[in-house]
Amino acid sequence: MRQLLASARYIMFLPALSNVLAALVLMIYSAKQILFVILELLSTTLTVGKVPKETLFKTAISFIEIVDMMLLATVILICGLGLYELFIGGLKLPNWLSIRNLDDLKEKLIKAVIAVIAVQFLVAVVHNDGNLLSYGAAISMVTIALAIFTNLSHSSKKKHQAEDEVYKTEKIVKNVLHRFQDSVEQPQNVTSIHPQSNHRAS
Repeated sequence: MRQLLASARYIMFLPALSNVLAALVLMIYSAKQILFVILELLSTTLTVGKVPKETLFKTAISFIEIVDMMLLATVILICGLGLYELFIGGLKLPNWLSIRNLDDLKEKLIKAVIAVIAVQFLVAVVHNDGNLLSYGAAISMVTIALAIFTNLSHSSKKKHQAEDEVYKTEKIVKNVLHRFQDSVEQPQNVTSIHPQSNHRAS
């Protein structure tokens, strides 16, 4: 029964693989969109000879939107890799992407989500959205809330690490004192044995 429950963690392979495949699809689509935008810009340059400012502006907007899609794919990829690393493990990831617990996964996802929100706000600014003020206020509130949550979780994590270090130090000190007391008591026991042996010999 224990082995069955322990092997149930491999169920997370399905959502991890699904997230990785979704991120791969978004990356391929983004790369294709970039290729189309570049080819369109080159064709306009070859036919007209000079690229109008409106075309450059539209091209910049297209690139920003594609970057937004790539960041979203990055969020999905981090989620998939994090689920696999937490429940199955065995991935050789870079140090900045190493996920040891659920707090690490949440922290990395929050940072990626903030980057996506920032790019979306930039797209809204470029499109000159009419509700830009309310949209910016909403994004600011969400970003501040996520930043506060990240700082609180990071501070609590540091507190738990400090408590663990104090507990380990106290445990080491107790072991050293216990060994020292044993080493002090051992010679006394040896000297107390010698008079008895001499008395028997006489």
